[in-house]
Amino acid sequence: LENLPKEMARAEAEIAKREQVMADPNLFTRDPAAFNRLAGEMEKLRASLTDMEEEWLELEMLREELEG
Repeated sequence: LENLPKEMARAEAEIAKREQVMADPNLFTRDPAAFNRLAGEMEKLRASLTDMEEEWLELEMLREELEG
């Protein structure tokens, strides 16, 4: 529960880095392989972030049940 927010922040930062690189309108034309690699990485990072968010919510709900 304590580590997940840190991991989620790291994943969000990695997504932001890739979004910044992919914002270059010439990237696909100049280097389609890099564009496709970044898109694949972002897809995996977003899926991982979603999983972490769901896990964090479940753990938070369990903690509230135990405390409540």
